[in-house]
Amino acid sequence: MEGHRFIYIISAGCGSEDYLTIKAKKTAKEMDVLIGHKRFKSLFDAPFVELKNLSDHLDELIRQYWGKRIGVVVSGDAGFFSLAKTIYKRYDPYIAEVIPGISSFQLLFAKLKRGYEEVGFFSAHSQNPISLSLPKESFVLLCGKNKTEILDAWRDLSKDFDIFAGCNLSLNDERVFKLKTEKDIEALNECKLCILFFERKNDG
Repeated sequence: MEGHRFIYIISAGCGSEDYLTIKAKKTAKEMDVLIGHKRFKSLFDAPFVELKNLSDHLDELIRQYWGKRIGVVVSGDAGFFSLAKTIYKRYDPYIAEVIPGISSFQLLFAKLKRGYEEVGFFSAHSQNPISLSLPKESFVLLCGKNKTEILDAWRDLSKDFDIFAGCNLSLNDERVFKLKTEKDIEALNECKLCILFFERKNDG
């Protein structure tokens, strides 16, 4: 089976059908099975298996459906801090196509009516963004293990930065707001899917 390409990586955007591309829908319908997080199951009209964990379950499912057309559904865009990177490393000879999608940062900046040509991007999944030397503008992805640290540092960060939050983007309970009060911090802490945009204040 070496070189037989049967794995398709399908970007599902932020989880809303409104931001799911036509290409993603079309490709999903052609698959024998889709593998991904349960929150994406309702987006597709195709057999769907929920991915329980990355390390073991993905390999188990790939072996189970080996040679069939497998669509691995990833969140956001496959090229931006994505599960796709792990799939590239493990299964590159078997990947037939990668379907790009709408990322969370694209959606946030559209909501803020701003461009992002000079914005730096960091992931809180792999490092503590508080320890980074932030550029003029920076974009930070949150995850559960780092959220408390970021919230604790908010008072210091807010001296130099305006901080905007995008919570549950594209979903029914979507919120985009600027952090100004303790209530905003509480709302951020309750959000499951959240990203932050730090914009350094103009001293002039």
